[in-house]
Amino acid sequence: MESYLLKQTQCPACAKQGRDNSKDNLAVYSDGHSYCYQCGHYEHGDVIKAFKGRQEEPTTIKDTDVYLPEDVSTEYPYRALQWVSKYELTKVDLLNHNVLWSDYYHRLIFPVFGSEGVLAWQGRYFGEDIKEQKWYGKGNLKDTFHILGTNTSKLILTEDIISAIKVSKHYQAMPLFGSHIGLQRFKRLATLIDGETEVVIWLDFDKAKEAIKESKLGALYNLNVRTIVTELDPKEYSYEEVKEVLTKN
Repeated sequence: MESYLLKQTQCPACAKQGRDNSKDNLAVYSDGHSYCYQCGHYEHGDVIKAFKGRQEEPTTIKDTDVYLPEDVSTEYPYRALQWVSKYELTKVDLLNHNVLWSDYYHRLIFPVFGSEGVLAWQGRYFGEDIKEQKWYGKGNLKDTFHILGTNTSKLILTEDIISAIKVSKHYQAMPLFGSHIGLQRFKRLATLIDGETEVVIWLDFDKAKEAIKESKLGALYNLNVRTIVTELDPKEYSYEEVKEVLTKN
């Protein structure tokens, strides 16, 4: 029986323990079960509710038609943790950024949540089928605004989610899930950030022309936009190197 994410809400176990980040850690699914990706708190589902849910799904879910795999959890396998460690990321980083694991699909799932539930997700494949795509996306990833980090003096736009997570240690960061931004996304971005926030497009060398072109589009909406072009993507540099690039450029 298919189960899909309905909403995220406060985890009662996290709240009881006085955790600061307990506002939306609990994922509630259509069959009634819920799972906290922070502390592992689990509540069993309701079979009757699941049956009703199959006949009348919420409008918001129908509109987006984006579901997380039913078996998602935070039980990351060693091979996935070993892979993220190449970029100096840890299990704590995965937990802090709501990253999930689907054992059925052998994918590390990077979800993008909105006020009405999951908007999109991108998965990195770790199975043995060579025909499977390494990266697979569900939903309109290139129209999302997945802003990470707390330092609002800069907003760094990166090509991929791993780079965004890494850069967010220093400044706010947002993955583009590609190299294209476009007028519509810049228009929406101008309404989301403070006018004093510097927007920095950081792409690798082979996307230099795209970065310069996109920065000119951003200027049309009075955004303070500039570019950083390096030989590699941000994720390929150490945290110290990332900080140095952002400081000097």
